[in-house]
Amino acid sequence: MRYIAAPVVIILTTILFGCKKEETALEPKDKVLISGMEYPTVQIGNQIWTSVNYGGDGGISYSQANSKPEYGRYYSFTEMQQVSLPQGWRIPTEADFKELTRSVGVIFNNSKVENPELIKKLVSKANWKNVPGDNSSGFNAYPGGYSVNNSSPMDGDLAEFWMQDGKTFCIMESGNFTAHRIVFFANSNQPLDRFNLRFVKDAN
Repeated sequence: MRYIAAPVVIILTTILFGCKKEETALEPKDKVLISGMEYPTVQIGNQIWTSVNYGGDGGISYSQANSKPEYGRYYSFTEMQQVSLPQGWRIPTEADFKELTRSVGVIFNNSKVENPELIKKLVSKANWKNVPGDNSSGFNAYPGGYSVNNSSPMDGDLAEFWMQDGKTFCIMESGNFTAHRIVFFANSNQPLDRFNLRFVKDAN
């Protein structure tokens, strides 16, 4: 679990990740081809997001047996920079993730979320230890955790994604296990820190 100071839609076919479709309130209607693999997408507000974690070349899987394919793969900062994206698509920035959260009604007061119950709209229904989401946005953030020094990720309480500048966007279960929190971490681009990847483009 991440500690800080103070206390796709899964619609991938079994050919791609070998997992069953999870029903959600909002189904993706389009796909994007990245490095020879199709990824479902969903429009949230004025943005279009990949609605599953990236699983292309490089990185490491959750386990040698890839027992949780819904987590995609985990990439170092260097590997992230090497991903080739179609025109218009990008690695998200902090501004992109803040726009995503605003689109589902999340309100920040400085760095604190005033209405954490709405974070559930971004969170998967499955795999969370204590606080499942409702995924009404279609973003479908699974709690894949992260890997340090190529270790097996410890999953269940946080979803963490790279941003362009080497920082990360994290949705985590709160300390009292009744809600979610959002934190932007400065990870200093450690060469063996690995996180999941999502991609975004402007809808217009």
